[in-house]
Amino acid sequence: MSFVEDNKVWILPLLGVGAAAVIWLNVRTFNAPPATPQEPLPAPTSDGPAPPPAEAQPAPVQDETLWEDLRPVAFVPAELENRGPLEQRALAHLSPEAFLPPPSAQVLRPGGGEPAPVQRRTPSTQEAKPAPAPPPDFLIEGPAGSQAWFEGQGYRPGQTLRARPFTVHGIRFTPTPQVTLQGPAGTTTRSTRPAQELP
Repeated sequence: MSFVEDNKVWILPLLGVGAAAVIWLNVRTFNAPPATPQEPLPAPTSDGPAPPPAEAQPAPVQDETLWEDLRPVAFVPAELENRGPLEQRALAHLSPEAFLPPPSAQVLRPGGGEPAPVQRRTPSTQEAKPAPAPPPDFLIEGPAGSQAWFEGQGYRPGQTLRARPFTVHGIRFTPTPQVTLQGPAGTTTRSTRPAQELP
């Protein structure tokens, strides 16, 4: 059996009392007498103290020049409304020359005097040194021929190393294991034993 059926002896009278209270409050609210208007305060007499004066409310400002200084920013300037040239410049491809200083740029000398013109330094091919030939990881000789392994990849004679300007020229195992590489600086011999490399 449910809780209500077990306890209906006291739950039903409690619900009845609650419903009667709601009805009584509604009847009392609707039959309440209308509120009487407040009587005006008596006029001050000459013998009594005068009531304190009411605080005067500030009059609203009617100055038409109040927002006059903000009128220029109320409208978009004509230069900004024309977005065509701005979009063309934003979408245009920049060349390397766009990042160089203008040719008329000048730098002041440390000791004062007249400014010296800016000299652009161009990279020279003679200044750049070629990277040295990498040492082989190991050399193997199998049924498919000899291979020299560099950075985890095997190369046969005539193949070029990946991402490096060196070509495997020859591989030999006696008297010491060596690989001959042809690069920009000429022929270089590298060994798996650096102490035994030839010049």
